[in-house]
Amino acid sequence: MNNQMPMMSATQRMAKELNLTNEQKDAFKKIMLAMQKEIKPIRNEIGEAAAHLKTLTSADTPDINAINKSIAKIGASKIEIAK
Repeated sequence: MNNQMPMMSATQRMAKELNLTNEQKDAFKKIMLAMQKEIKPIRNEIGEAAAHLKTLTSADTPDINAINKSIAKIGASKIEIAK
């Protein structure tokens, strides 16, 4: 017999730890979903920039300026998410 607890998402764990009412849980889920939808395009940009960075760094003659610009773009996108 398996004695492991069922896996919970971070949102579910947080709601349980905060002892939220069902109404609060629903509001929390809506807020989290809205935030995820808002940052998805930024995360996609980060993925594309990371792939471009990998291409730049694996070139026979890497262009340090282009690499630095790509790193800066990734950093700026991560800062945007943190806001």
